[in-house]
Formats: sequence, structure tokens, C-alpha cells
Amino acid sequence: MKKIGVLSVQLDTLSCEEAARQVIACAKAGKPCLTVTPNAAILYRAQHDTALFSALSSASLVMPDGAGVVWGAKALGTPLEQGRVAGVDLGRRVLALAAEEKLPVAFFGGKEGVAALAEKRLTEELPGLSVVYTRSGFDFTLDEVTEALRRSSAKIVFCCLGSPRQETVGQSLSKRLSLPVLTLGGSLDVYAKRKPRAPVWMQRASLEWLFRCLCEPRRFLKLHETLGFVFSVLRAKNGRKHGKNRKRSCNLSENRYNTK
Repeated sequence: MKKIGVLSVQLDTLSCEEAARQVIACAKAGKPCLTVTPNAAILYRAQHDTALFSALSSASLVMPDGAGVVWGAKALGTPLEQGRVAGVDLGRRVLALAAEEKLPVAFFGGKEGVAALAEKRLTEELPGLSVVYTRSGFDFTLDEVTEALRRSSAKIVFCCLGSPRQETVGQSLSKRLSLPVLTLGGSLDVYAKRKPRAPVWMQRASLEWLFRCLCEPRRFLKLHETLGFVFSVLRAKNGRKHGKNRKRSCNLSENRYNTK
């Protein structure tokens, strides 16, 4: 499987459908499979957060969720041919396949009541979907949640706690339970219809981030991480350029003394 590195994080080049089917295959085989969906801010944060970087590096699937990540890969000369794979879309496809395969799922995270409401909405939309565990809120112990999930017999876990907590918790849960865990940020809010999805034209124009900021103005305060990502990519690009120039200069210098 081809991977593309952006700021030392290896991104998968699968389509949404391919990634979803890989998650389902792991669920059927009872294999751990941590699936993370980093955006530009998460990739930038991982440069300074060793636990987050460890979780991203150990993940089975690292899907590029965000126009910034797609831009970064292209700027570094390694474009992502499949483009962006939104976590909310990947999760929705996994749920549809889980319903077909009769694989029970668990929803973990979101504000109070969101997980249960997401279950209600999705089981109405997807006949055959079985949600065997829901837990909202952010006050928990890992041992407590691990045991509850084990008793539930869930085959796939949606961990939606916000980054970086969801990645590190998801990493532990996937190892402890030997099953797929997807870290999907605010996806439960979208499934529960507590938060709207950006209009299709904004998604296609890579402006979903702007829609989220307009809906939640506090997000504008976090744009410095996205800017940090941009500058980091530009520095990495410049470093690669100078590295090639140094190598070329060295080769020319060697050729000067080649008297064959």
C-alpha cells in the first residue's frame, strides 16, 4: 500500500470505499485497526505532541481529512491522488457496510446525549445497523470503558473525543480489544443532526473549514495551528529544495576532478 509522508506522518492513499472495506475486513477477522483522520491542525500539533505523533504513526489507516493536508502533500511534490477523505463520510460508509454484514458497533464520545441520539438517527436510516454501546461525555477511565466495550461485544468502535485525546485513547482501545477503532472528531454530532454539514458546493470548493468556523466562531482562534502547518510545509519544501541543490553541487564538484 502506497503511503505519502507529510511532516513525518505517513498518509494512506486509499479511497473512502477502500478504507471502509479494510475496516470491515479487520472487524470480521477480529484484528486491531486504528483508523485516524488528521487534518492540517492535527498534523501540526503532532510535531510537538509525542503521544499524538505515536498514535498517528502506529495507526493502521491514516486518512487525510482536510483540504490543508491535500495542499501540503501537493506542495511537497507528492500529491494525494484520491484527494481528501472526510472522516464523517468514511464513518458513514463503515456504518452502512457494518449494517450489511451484521457487525455491531459502539459510539463513544460527544457531548451528553449525542451518542444516543446518533444511534437513534442512524438505526432509522440504516436498516440492520446494531449499536450495542453508547457513551457520551468526557469524564471516564480507560479501564472502565474497555470493560464496558468488551461486555458489549461491539466489533467496531467510533471514538469521538476530539484531538489529541481521541487518538491516544483509540490507540489503547484498539490494542486492548483487538478490534477496529475509528477516531472521527465531531462526526457523532453530524450523525445526530446536532451540527449541520457544510453545503456540497463548499465541500467541493475545500471551504468546509470556513463553514465550521462560521457556525462555531471559537474555531477561528485555532486557525494559528493551520497557519503553523502551512509554514511547516513550506520550510520542509525549502529544505528539500536546498538538499537537492547541495547534492547537485556535490556531483558537479566531483565531476571537475574526473579525468577519464
